[in-house]
Amino acid sequence: MRQVREALATTDPLTGVPNRRAFLERLEGAVSRAGRGQRSVVCIVDLDGSEAVNDLEGHAAGDAVLRAVAGTLTAAVRGTDTVARLGGDEFAVLADSPLPADDAALADRLRIAVAGVGAAHGVTGSVGRALVGHDDDVAGVMHRADAAVYRAEAADGDRVHDLAR
Repeated sequence: MRQVREALATTDPLTGVPNRRAFLERLEGAVSRAGRGQRSVVCIVDLDGSEAVNDLEGHAAGDAVLRAVAGTLTAAVRGTDTVARLGGDEFAVLADSPLPADDAALADRLRIAVAGVGAAHGVTGSVGRALVGHDDDVAGVMHRADAAVYRAEAADGDRVHDLAR
């Protein structure tokens, strides 16, 4: 019974991916590992145009888009990476990233995956990316990734933005 409660507490019921709580716990582990030299990156993916799906096609269609995005993001990453729904139309990915080029490739792969699955509904993704640094805390990483995604959205969306430390 305890495992069932834990799964319910850490899983987004609509999409089946981890929720914000589970993501932040995993990010806390990545912050700890960064202090020992392991490199990780956070990408926040905010859906552009999803409000219009709900308004024009109804909430069932909007929910279907969210489930499809969760599936395509999961398919775009390794099994060891974490895809989570932070809430609303915002997702996050936490990935080990041995090389700086891996950060950019991951973020662009996520953007392209969302554009592909959302094309029929006019949905794309703005992606903000932040490296988990050795002297970071969870709040700092999330703040940088959030600021980066806001900049991507402000530049008309469907793009990746990286906010340097």
